[in-house]
Amino acid sequence: MKSLVAYDWPEGRCKQVAYISPDHHVREFYIGLGGRWEQTDLTFLTNAPLAESRFLAAYAWSEGPTKQVAYVGQDKHIQELWVPVDGQWQRADLQELAGAPPVWQITAGYSWSAGHSKQVVYIGDDGHIHELWVEKGAWWQHIDLTAVTNAPLPGSHYMVGYGWDEGRCKQVAYVGQDGQIHELFMPQGQSWQHVNLSALTQAPRAVDLMVGFEWPEGRCKQIAFVSEDRHVHELSLVAGESW
Repeated sequence: MKSLVAYDWPEGRCKQVAYISPDHHVREFYIGLGGRWEQTDLTFLTNAPLAESRFLAAYAWSEGPTKQVAYVGQDKHIQELWVPVDGQWQRADLQELAGAPPVWQITAGYSWSAGHSKQVVYIGDDGHIHELWVEKGAWWQHIDLTAVTNAPLPGSHYMVGYGWDEGRCKQVAYVGQDGQIHELFMPQGQSWQHVNLSALTQAPRAVDLMVGFEWPEGRCKQIAFVSEDRHVHELSLVAGESW
Protein backbone atom coordinates (compact mmCIF):
# COMPACT_ATOMS: atom_id res chain seq x y z
CA MET A 1 0.00 0.00 0.00
CA LYS A 2 1.66 3.22 -1.18
CA SER A 3 0.72 6.80 -2.00
CA LEU A 4 3.24 6.98 -4.85
CA VAL A 5 4.13 4.06 -7.15
CA ALA A 6 6.85 3.98 -9.80
CA TYR A 7 7.31 1.08 -12.21
CA ASP A 8 8.42 0.20 -15.73
CA TRP A 9 6.31 -1.19 -18.57
CA PRO A 10 8.57 -3.10 -20.99
CA GLU A 11 5.80 -3.78 -23.52
CA GLY A 12 4.92 -0.09 -23.67
CA ARG A 13 8.60 0.92 -23.67
CA CYS A 14 7.98 3.48 -20.94
CA LYS A 15 8.32 4.20 -17.23
CA GLN A 16 5.75 5.94 -15.05
CA VAL A 17 4.84 7.28 -11.64
CA ALA A 18 1.23 7.02 -10.43
CA TYR A 19 -0.27 8.93 -7.52
CA ILE A 20 -3.49 10.42 -6.18
CA SER A 21 -3.56 14.21 -6.04
CA PRO A 22 -5.27 16.37 -3.36
CA ASP A 23 -8.37 16.65 -5.58
CA HIS A 24 -8.77 12.83 -5.32
CA HIS A 25 -7.85 12.29 -8.98
CA VAL A 26 -5.55 9.48 -10.09
CA ARG A 27 -2.69 10.95 -12.09
CA GLU A 28 0.31 9.60 -13.94
CA PHE A 29 3.66 10.99 -15.02
CA TYR A 30 5.17 8.91 -17.83
CA ILE A 31 7.95 8.98 -20.39
CA GLY A 32 8.52 6.77 -23.41
CA LEU A 33 11.91 5.73 -24.73
CA GLY A 34 13.53 8.85 -26.20
CA GLY A 35 10.56 11.02 -25.31
CA ARG A 36 9.65 13.67 -22.76
CA TRP A 37 7.86 13.45 -19.44
CA GLU A 38 4.11 13.94 -19.71
CA GLN A 39 1.25 14.08 -17.19
CA THR A 40 -2.18 12.48 -17.53
CA ASP A 41 -5.29 12.80 -15.37
CA LEU A 42 -6.53 9.20 -15.47
CA THR A 43 -9.69 10.01 -13.52
CA PHE A 44 -10.70 12.57 -16.14
CA LEU A 45 -9.81 10.31 -19.08
CA THR A 46 -11.86 7.37 -17.81
CA ASN A 47 -14.62 9.26 -15.97
CA ALA A 48 -13.72 7.15 -12.94
CA PRO A 49 -15.01 7.70 -9.38
CA LEU A 50 -12.93 9.93 -7.13
CA ALA A 51 -10.46 8.19 -4.84
CA GLU A 52 -11.33 7.80 -1.17
CA SER A 53 -7.74 7.77 0.14
CA ARG A 54 -4.24 8.52 -1.14
CA PHE A 55 -3.24 4.85 -1.42
CA LEU A 56 -3.07 2.90 -4.68
CA ALA A 57 -1.36 0.01 -6.47
CA ALA A 58 0.15 0.24 -9.96
CA TYR A 59 2.04 -2.32 -12.03
CA ALA A 60 2.59 -3.81 -15.50
CA TRP A 61 1.12 -7.11 -16.70
CA SER A 62 3.05 -8.67 -19.59
CA GLU A 63 0.30 -11.17 -20.43
CA GLY A 64 -2.14 -8.28 -21.07
CA PRO A 65 -0.02 -6.64 -22.23
CA THR A 66 -1.30 -3.77 -20.08
CA LYS A 67 -0.40 -1.40 -17.30
CA GLN A 68 -2.93 -0.67 -14.57
CA VAL A 69 -3.64 1.41 -11.50
CA ALA A 70 -6.00 0.17 -8.77
CA TYR A 71 -7.49 2.24 -5.96
CA VAL A 72 -10.50 2.47 -3.66
CA GLY A 73 -13.19 4.83 -4.88
CA GLN A 74 -15.51 6.88 -2.70
CA ASP A 75 -18.12 4.21 -3.41
CA LYS A 76 -15.91 1.74 -1.45
CA HIS A 77 -15.28 -0.28 -4.62
CA ILE A 78 -11.87 -1.13 -6.04
CA GLN A 79 -11.52 0.63 -9.36
CA GLU A 80 -8.96 -0.42 -11.95
CA LEU A 81 -7.75 1.95 -14.65
CA TRP A 82 -5.88 0.11 -17.37
CA VAL A 83 -4.49 0.61 -20.84
CA PRO A 84 -3.15 -1.84 -23.48
CA VAL A 85 -0.18 -1.09 -25.72
CA ASP A 86 -1.22 1.63 -28.21
CA GLY A 87 -4.73 1.63 -26.72
CA GLN A 88 -6.98 3.91 -24.68
CA TRP A 89 -7.34 4.05 -20.90
CA GLN A 90 -10.36 2.13 -19.61
CA ARG A 91 -12.03 1.62 -16.24
CA ALA A 92 -13.32 -1.52 -14.49
CA ASP A 93 -15.20 -1.85 -11.19
CA LEU A 94 -13.51 -4.96 -9.79
CA GLN A 95 -15.94 -5.23 -6.89
CA GLU A 96 -18.86 -5.62 -9.28
CA LEU A 97 -17.03 -7.87 -11.73
CA ALA A 98 -15.89 -10.31 -9.03
CA GLY A 99 -18.91 -10.04 -6.72
CA ALA A 100 -16.52 -9.27 -3.86
CA PRO A 101 -17.34 -7.98 -0.35
CA PRO A 102 -16.78 -4.32 0.64
CA VAL A 103 -13.30 -2.84 0.86
CA TRP A 104 -11.58 -1.19 3.79
CA GLN A 105 -8.17 -0.61 2.21
CA ILE A 106 -6.29 -1.74 -0.89
CA THR A 107 -2.91 -3.23 0.06
CA ALA A 108 -1.17 -4.63 -3.04
CA GLY A 109 -1.43 -5.20 -6.77
CA TYR A 110 0.94 -7.29 -8.88
CA SER A 111 1.34 -9.64 -11.84
CA TRP A 112 2.28 -13.32 -11.66
CA SER A 113 3.95 -14.63 -14.81
CA ALA A 114 3.84 -18.32 -13.86
CA GLY A 115 0.09 -18.12 -13.28
CA HIS A 116 -0.54 -15.82 -16.27
CA SER A 117 -2.59 -13.64 -13.92
CA LYS A 118 -2.80 -10.26 -12.25
CA GLN A 119 -4.23 -9.72 -8.78
CA VAL A 120 -5.24 -7.05 -6.30
CA VAL A 121 -5.13 -7.64 -2.54
CA TYR A 122 -7.24 -5.73 -0.05
CA ILE A 123 -8.53 -5.77 3.51
CA GLY A 124 -12.29 -6.04 3.71
CA ASP A 125 -14.61 -4.40 6.21
CA ASP A 126 -14.59 -7.81 7.94
CA GLY A 127 -10.85 -7.45 8.68
CA HIS A 128 -10.02 -10.34 6.35
CA ILE A 129 -7.43 -10.35 3.57
CA HIS A 130 -9.12 -10.74 0.18
CA GLU A 131 -7.75 -11.26 -3.31
CA LEU A 132 -9.26 -10.38 -6.69
CA TRP A 133 -7.54 -12.03 -9.64
CA VAL A 134 -7.95 -12.63 -13.35
CA GLU A 135 -6.17 -14.68 -15.99
CA LYS A 136 -5.90 -13.45 -19.55
CA GLY A 137 -9.21 -13.85 -21.35
CA ALA A 138 -11.06 -14.94 -18.19
CA TRP A 139 -13.34 -13.29 -15.61
CA TRP A 140 -12.31 -11.57 -12.41
CA GLN A 141 -12.68 -13.82 -9.36
CA HIS A 142 -12.61 -13.32 -5.59
CA ILE A 143 -11.22 -15.37 -2.70
CA ASP A 144 -11.12 -14.72 1.05
CA LEU A 145 -7.51 -15.63 1.86
CA THR A 146 -7.99 -15.38 5.61
CA ALA A 147 -10.92 -17.80 5.53
CA VAL A 148 -9.36 -20.42 3.22
CA THR A 149 -6.06 -20.52 5.15
CA ASN A 150 -7.44 -19.93 8.66
CA ALA A 151 -4.68 -17.35 9.05
CA PRO A 152 -4.49 -14.74 11.85
CA LEU A 153 -6.00 -11.34 11.18
CA PRO A 154 -3.60 -8.60 10.04
CA GLY A 155 -2.46 -6.11 12.64
CA SER A 156 -1.66 -3.48 10.04
CA HIS A 157 -2.92 -2.37 6.65
CA TYR A 158 0.62 -2.54 5.28
CA MET A 159 1.44 -5.77 3.47
CA VAL A 160 3.24 -7.00 0.38
CA GLY A 161 2.10 -9.18 -2.50
CA TYR A 162 4.26 -10.46 -5.36
CA GLY A 163 4.92 -13.36 -7.69
CA TRP A 164 7.93 -15.68 -7.43
CA ASP A 165 8.61 -17.35 -10.77
CA GLU A 166 11.46 -19.57 -9.50
CA GLY A 167 9.17 -21.05 -6.86
CA ARG A 168 6.17 -20.94 -9.21
CA CYS A 169 4.01 -19.36 -6.54
CA LYS A 170 2.44 -16.08 -5.51
CA GLN A 171 2.35 -14.79 -1.95
CA VAL A 172 1.07 -12.14 0.42
CA ALA A 173 3.02 -11.31 3.59
CA TYR A 174 1.86 -9.23 6.54
CA VAL A 175 2.29 -8.60 10.26
CA GLY A 176 -0.45 -10.22 12.33
CA GLN A 177 -2.05 -8.89 15.47
CA ASP A 178 0.39 -11.18 17.30
CA GLY A 179 3.40 -9.23 15.99
CA GLN A 180 4.44 -12.22 13.87
CA ILE A 181 5.13 -12.16 10.14
CA HIS A 182 2.74 -14.42 8.26
CA GLU A 183 2.83 -15.49 4.65
CA LEU A 184 -0.08 -16.73 2.58
CA PHE A 185 1.16 -18.46 -0.56
CA MET A 186 -0.21 -20.49 -3.44
CA PRO A 187 1.99 -22.75 -5.59
CA GLN A 188 0.81 -23.01 -9.18
CA GLY A 189 -2.06 -25.48 -9.48
CA GLN A 190 -2.41 -25.90 -5.72
CA SER A 191 -4.38 -24.36 -2.85
CA TRP A 192 -3.55 -21.39 -0.66
CA GLN A 193 -1.45 -22.14 2.42
CA HIS A 194 -0.35 -20.25 5.52
CA VAL A 195 3.01 -20.19 7.28
CA ASN A 196 4.27 -18.23 10.29
CA LEU A 197 7.65 -16.96 9.11
CA SER A 198 8.57 -15.48 12.48
CA ALA A 199 8.16 -18.87 14.13
CA LEU A 200 10.09 -20.65 11.37
CA THR A 201 13.05 -18.29 11.52
CA GLN A 202 12.87 -17.24 15.19
CA ALA A 203 12.70 -13.64 14.01
CA PRO A 204 12.04 -10.79 16.46
CA ARG A 205 8.59 -9.21 16.77
CA ALA A 206 7.78 -7.01 13.81
CA VAL A 207 6.35 -3.51 13.74
CA ASP A 208 5.65 -3.38 10.02
CA LEU A 209 6.70 -4.86 6.70
CA MET A 210 8.72 -2.72 4.32
CA VAL A 211 9.00 -4.70 1.10
CA GLY A 212 8.79 -8.20 -0.38
CA PHE A 213 10.16 -9.27 -3.75
CA GLU A 214 11.75 -12.01 -5.83
CA TRP A 215 15.40 -12.09 -6.90
CA PRO A 216 15.71 -14.23 -10.07
CA GLU A 217 19.52 -14.31 -10.11
CA GLY A 218 19.61 -15.59 -6.55
CA ARG A 219 16.68 -17.98 -7.12
CA CYS A 220 15.11 -16.60 -3.96
CA LYS A 221 12.40 -14.43 -2.47
CA GLN A 222 12.79 -12.13 0.51
CA ILE A 223 10.89 -9.92 2.92
CA ALA A 224 12.29 -6.92 4.78
CA PHE A 225 10.70 -5.67 7.98
CA VAL A 226 11.27 -3.35 10.93
CA SER A 227 11.41 -4.89 14.40
CA GLU A 228 10.44 -3.32 17.71
CA ASP A 229 14.05 -2.16 18.23
CA ARG A 230 13.81 -0.28 14.88
CA HIS A 231 16.33 -2.57 13.19
CA VAL A 232 15.77 -3.69 9.60
CA HIS A 233 15.65 -7.47 9.17
CA GLU A 234 15.40 -9.73 6.12
CA LEU A 235 13.81 -13.15 5.81
CA SER A 236 14.78 -15.04 2.66
CA LEU A 237 14.07 -18.34 0.96
CA VAL A 238 16.11 -19.94 -1.83
CA ALA A 239 14.14 -22.33 -4.05
CA GLY A 240 14.27 -25.85 -2.61
CA GLU A 241 15.72 -24.75 0.72
CA SER A 242 14.37 -23.50 4.07
CA TRP A 243 13.63 -19.98 5.33
